[in-house]
Amino acid sequence: MNWRTKARLQKTLSWLPAGYRLNYLLQRYVTHSLPRPADELREIIATAERHLAAISTSLDKPIDEVRFFEFGAGYDLAEPLAASSMGVADRLLYDIRPVARRSMVLTTAEALRVLGMDLPNTDHHRVLDEYLAASGLRYVAPGDARATGLAPASIDACTTTSVLEHIAPEDLAAILTELRRILIPGGVCSFAVDYHDHFAGADPSIDGIHFLRYTDDEWTRWNSDLQFQNRLRHDDYTQLFTAAGFELTVVDAVVDPSLPTDPVVSDRFAGRTDLAIGDGWFVLTNPER
Repeated sequence: MNWRTKARLQKTLSWLPAGYRLNYLLQRYVTHSLPRPADELREIIATAERHLAAISTSLDKPIDEVRFFEFGAGYDLAEPLAASSMGVADRLLYDIRPVARRSMVLTTAEALRVLGMDLPNTDHHRVLDEYLAASGLRYVAPGDARATGLAPASIDACTTTSVLEHIAPEDLAAILTELRRILIPGGVCSFAVDYHDHFAGADPSIDGIHFLRYTDDEWTRWNSDLQFQNRLRHDDYTQLFTAAGFELTVVDAVVDPSLPTDPVVSDRFAGRTDLAIGDGWFVLTNPER
């Protein structure tokens, strides 16, 4: 699909009261991007393993005793389910809107079981909340990660994958402040960030940093709540995490050789040295107060 067509469609859907549900139906029954194929689930399993390895290295307690928090869990809860199969027993999931779908979660759980993940049999738990409870998951939606309502120092670790790039900078700053509050001293965040233009996944005629050629005003025309992209780059995240008071223990910048070496960008991005970075991985520690 041409990226402009997709952007216009998402913009229109974002204005409709039932736009988020319509977008889900389009992904499932028209574009067939849901449910996820096995190869994508294998990547999610690998990502969950990397998150848990980072947490285990940083925290002096068994993984089944770690209290996890995640925001932006999504339609199918694939990564939380994968983490549950690896021993996570207490994971609190927040979504700003109730996007998780029972059919998607159970379908994904069965697909993960086929791939060898140790998860409860969905035949025994046809009610979503019951299945999640059996998997050590609690789902809260609407749940605002900027103001969780959780007690101070009540969470050991937070993980997200391909979520931060969809959050406005001011909201991300508020979330980081809240994480500093709810994490224990020495608590850990493990974040995976995708810096690519997400429209490029559907339109091969554009490259992964195509969206950087537009001014902020021009980009507002194409950006929408359904797939908001903040266009922050790797160094921006490093600065945000540091400004929030976190200690950066791992900063992994993954250069993407497929990105253009001499890209066309707006003045806002001109002269930057981090434009070839396609993905970032951050492990942050909440310092002792």
